[in-house]
Amino acid sequence: MKIQVAITALALAVVLSAAAWGQNCRELPPGHGGCLPLHPYTVIGPIADKYNQIGGANGILGPPTINQQPAPFGGLFQEFTHGVIYFHQNTGAHEVHGAILELWTQLGRTVFGYPTTDETGVPEDGRGRFNHFRLVQLLPAIEERSIYWTSSTQAHSVIGAIRKKWGEWEWQRGKLGYPTSEEFQDGNARKSFFEYGFIRWTNDQAGAQVTTYDNSPETLTDRCSGDVSFPMSYGAQATDLGAVILKRGTNGYSDWTPIFTVGLDDGSRVRWYCHSTTGNFMDPGTWVLRSNGAACTFSGNGGTTQPSSGAGGGSGGGGSGGGGSNVSCTTTVNLVSTDSAGWTAEQSRCNGHTNRFRARLGPDRLLETLCVADINP
Repeated sequence: MKIQVAITALALAVVLSAAAWGQNCRELPPGHGGCLPLHPYTVIGPIADKYNQIGGANGILGPPTINQQPAPFGGLFQEFTHGVIYFHQNTGAHEVHGAILELWTQLGRTVFGYPTTDETGVPEDGRGRFNHFRLVQLLPAIEERSIYWTSSTQAHSVIGAIRKKWGEWEWQRGKLGYPTSEEFQDGNARKSFFEYGFIRWTNDQAGAQVTTYDNSPETLTDRCSGDVSFPMSYGAQATDLGAVILKRGTNGYSDWTPIFTVGLDDGSRVRWYCHSTTGNFMDPGTWVLRSNGAACTFSGNGGTTQPSSGAGGGSGGGGSGGGGSNVSCTTTVNLVSTDSAGWTAEQSRCNGHTNRFRARLGPDRLLETLCVADINP
């Protein structure tokens, strides 16, 4: 009887431990009390909720390596094989892992801020990943911070007024791209580099915070109401293999392209093609007015109609004809593309010689093209 009670108590302990773990246990044979915990650590509370939400021991973090611990500024955290989960009542529970975790650790973790998101992929370009953070020690004031990572730029933080300005310029979707440095001291200013420029923050003499930016590439502005193509070489066609084609989405916009390289002509001009799917005659060089000739009616001659040679310009009255008859002519005008496939060749030129560009389609038929120069921290 004592042996049976001991076995029952052990089975109950195993079941209770398994319940605390959710799926993080190894199943025992039927009749042996449920499952055996894989490790001696427990995951509880909001951290357990997040842990189970992202797959538990079979998810991106793997099994825990310590029990839950107190964190600075009133939070909690727990380490796992491949990452961490931090919790604060003002941010909730969120995971951090990989290269972003490595940089966050270098920056002091909660000194930099508590995570307010899990690591998240950037859906627009498929390149980047990020976590946002918050300085809870400054509450009720709110300061948000971020760490962004791509395979080409690695992980870098963006904070304070520089982050605010970068956000106003559409984050990584904007002209500056992803961060390529940490914020650093630059004379009497603070500065961060990005893929295609930098942002510099200073205090003016009156103590006001002033943020300046430099998207160093020259910006060319053109117009096209439809899609745009940049062929690989100046003499290539719009749809030739390798062409960079920008398509207007349902909102009429496109994001900035990554840097692309194309061939120029002897005058350092870049060739691009406009495909005016809307038939907007305001597209320069794409649609032209073409007359089909004038049809004329002679009122005093039985109402007969005959075509007129050449293009007319609206309606007009004729002179004498067959006993003083009057003539009225109407010209039919059509919009006709200058290219049989709807693509019309255009060209632009940067002030500085470069064959590296970025481009995007914007509102009001806007085509913006950046003449990209190399920028390094």
